[in-house]
Amino acid sequence: MNAVSYRLKRMYTTCGDEYRIECHHLSTAESEAVAYNEQTVNRVKYKREEADKEAKLKEYDEWKGQIKTDLELPDIKAAYKTVGIA
Repeated sequence: MNAVSYRLKRMYTTCGDEYRIECHHLSTAESEAVAYNEQTVNRVKYKREEADKEAKLKEYDEWKGQIKTDLELPDIKAAYKTVGIA
C-alpha cells in the first residue's frame, strides 16, 4: 500500500482522473519513495530555473526599454559629390 501511495504522489493528477492499480507490477515502497523524492527535487529545480529565466527576461526587457530606437543616422551621401562623365 505504501508503494501505491508513493506512485500516486508522483503522478500529475487533475480532478476526475481515474486509476487502475495492477499489483503484480508494483515495486517496493523504498524504491517508490526514492523515485518520489528525486521527482520532488527535480520539480523544485525546474521551478527555480523557470523563475530565474523569467527574472532575466524581465531584466532584459527593462534594459531594452532604455535604449533609444530613434537614433539619427548620418547622411553619408551628403559628404560625397556625384560627378557625371562628360
